Amino acid sequence: MLTASRTDMNVTADISVTASFAINTYTLTYTAGANGTISGTSPQTVNYGANGSTVTAVPDLGYSFTSWSDGVLTAARTDMNVTSNISVTASFVQNQYTLNVTIVGSGTVSKSPDQPIYNSGSVVNLTATPAPGFHLDSWSGDASGHASPLAVTMNANKNITATFLPNVYSWNQTGTAAFTTSTNWTPERHTLNTNDVLQFNNGATTTATGVPTQTISQLLLSANTDANLTSGGPVTLTVAGGAGTDLGVPAGSTLRWSASVAANAINFALAAPATASVGGKLIATGTGAGTAHKLTALGAGAVHFLSGSVTTIGNGFTSNFFGNGTGTSALNSVVYEPGSVYEQAAGSNPFGASAGTTVTTFQTGSLFRLIGPITPSFSGRNYADFEHATPGPTTTVGSNAVTMDNLIVSSGAFNNNMTPANMLDEALKVADLSKPKSIDDASAAVRLDLLREMQEDFAGG
Repeated sequence: MLTASRTDMNVTADISVTASFAINTYTLTYTAGANGTISGTSPQTVNYGANGSTVTAVPDLGYSFTSWSDGVLTAARTDMNVTSNISVTASFVQNQYTLNVTIVGSGTVSKSPDQPIYNSGSVVNLTATPAPGFHLDSWSGDASGHASPLAVTMNANKNITATFLPNVYSWNQTGTAAFTTSTNWTPERHTLNTNDVLQFNNGATTTATGVPTQTISQLLLSANTDANLTSGGPVTLTVAGGAGTDLGVPAGSTLRWSASVAANAINFALAAPATASVGGKLIATGTGAGTAHKLTALGAGAVHFLSGSVTTIGNGFTSNFFGNGTGTSALNSVVYEPGSVYEQAAGSNPFGASAGTTVTTFQTGSLFRLIGPITPSFSGRNYADFEHATPGPTTTVGSNAVTMDNLIVSSGAFNNNMTPANMLDEALKVADLSKPKSIDDASAAVRLDLLREMQEDFAGG
């Protein structure tokens, strides 16, 4: 009989029975809601008063457990002393995070989208906008790199710092290194801007290779630095100009142009507002058939060579160093002040333009020194002091007047061949031939008779 209670009816014999009992069992059912799973056994069958085994509600990536449907708030649960069936569901919610951006320096950062909180997995684009004269140097904190915009995936609370620095970069190499390698500059020059100020100020003798065509604001040397620039082809480095001197080579510092391939010329082109001040040394050399390095300017009197400065146009050079008054070069754009020196071994004359006009002005007290086997331009030219410091012989030619304050033959042979001969006094005006500043080379003494003859021609009319 299967009923617990019984009434035996119409009894006709002895009855002896035994009642059998079994413990109650219960079912424990655990279900995961959307965006999660259950770790552990489900369903479970347990005896009355027994304990279930542990189950854990596991959220999917980007989600968190919130609660079980019976109010239990822990993701892992072990139901104890079970006296009834249990059926519960775990609930999950998508994670949300905050994004905090800190600014160092001058600039702003915008968020897209711009929200107080973000769902897990959402992407926020950060766009850095530097203030004028600044650049984004780096992202730090929960981001890195230099790129803008920056895509940030929200998988945690994020704190990101954007650092903006002035566009002033100092060369940090002491040997030979690539101009375009960002880490060769301090701070790193990973973003090129037309208002960049480049400094060679570490006091080293250094070579920057691979100078590219680009526009900067200023190029400044200091601290007795000797900087040699080379390129991988013909390039123009445009100096757009900023506050103060834009190309600066003070006393004690040296700026060099050089090349191992004739075609690899560098043109420093100063835009109309840009200026240059040179108190140290400029040295331009080339190779092969000649390299046409240039320093050109568009502003009147834009380039000044100060007392004590020396410009050397060395071997392997060709063309006019300061241009010819067209293109990136303007007439009257270069000035040699008293006490400055321009010396030349190769290439064309520094005046650039045809006689009667000039790119370069030699003020009284400046010196043109001839140090190579070339014939300088005399006809119609204005020099201050002119020194012949090459073996020569060098012969003057032309029929238009040339003016000099002092003619110095410190080496070699210097011959007058201005034509026609009876125009000598019109073709050559020298302030004081009888008192040349220096006759340093004994071999030059034989040229004094030439100076006397020239002086006699002046006197004889």
